[in-house]
Amino acid sequence: MATLNELAYNIKNIAYGGNTNSEQNISTQQIKFWIHYYRAQILGEMIADGRGVPIDCYQRLSLTQADDQETRTVWKDYHDTHTVSSSFIIPFSARTANAAGLSKFDSAVSEVQDTDALELTHSYFFEEPLDYGIIRLRIPHLVTNNSKHGLGTVRVVTINDNDYSGRRGGTDVSVITRDEYYHKKHNRFTHSTPTAHIFTSEADKVTLTIDNLKSVDRSTVGGYNTVPKSYIMVVFALLKNPTENNIWTSDDLEYPLPQEMISELNRRILSAEMQASLTSLNDSITDNADTTKIIQPQTQG
Repeated sequence: MATLNELAYNIKNIAYGGNTNSEQNISTQQIKFWIHYYRAQILGEMIADGRGVPIDCYQRLSLTQADDQETRTVWKDYHDTHTVSSSFIIPFSARTANAAGLSKFDSAVSEVQDTDALELTHSYFFEEPLDYGIIRLRIPHLVTNNSKHGLGTVRVVTINDNDYSGRRGGTDVSVITRDEYYHKKHNRFTHSTPTAHIFTSEADKVTLTIDNLKSVDRSTVGGYNTVPKSYIMVVFALLKNPTENNIWTSDDLEYPLPQEMISELNRRILSAEMQASLTSLNDSITDNADTTKIIQPQTQG
């Protein structure tokens, strides 16, 4: 795969025939915007046609406590007290909210675990529905608002008492739509299992929600461990703008577009966007001034 800078400079060189002595009308930043736009367009068409999206187009998201939808200070303090890494995220449940000093019915709590959907079978461990919660994280925009197509692998890795030895493996989480999430209590296959879905708010903010996560361990009836359970989120997604990923630090990083799709990306940008620029006047004087707009004085006859 090529880097974002390589893709942009390649398009610019093709458009201007390798002539870099002229003061071109289109900036590299503008070309990068087109690269994001037409990549998302191509992926959207592949999804709509039912074609498989190449694995190279997915990015692993760097999700930490800073992405938690619950931003109140007491919840952050609760994380600081019970976790040793910002990558360890505690589910918001009736138990953990109470331990942090928050009310499950607080008006600021926008969404909580649907305990009616749970059917607990591990009576030996004295589990109760209120022991389970959700993790809601802010993520960048996806190429589509459909969870099943915008998300790839979603995996949760349980951390037991900050023990790194429990990080191996993890559990893959089923990806469902927002509507399926609200009606999952009627689905006998997924009503008691963790699922993931995305939601885009009216403010155009995207949230990833994973539910049915155990937040505490119990050892006796009516009693549970004071140390909550935490999880690492392993999520791969198709981002509309790959540079919005938290781990994107430079445009010299590999861009999530396989080699075989580059020619189609170039074709769309060159034919749809660059054509107008190529037919406009070009300033070949490198004086940092656009001399194509200077009106030359007329010779008196």
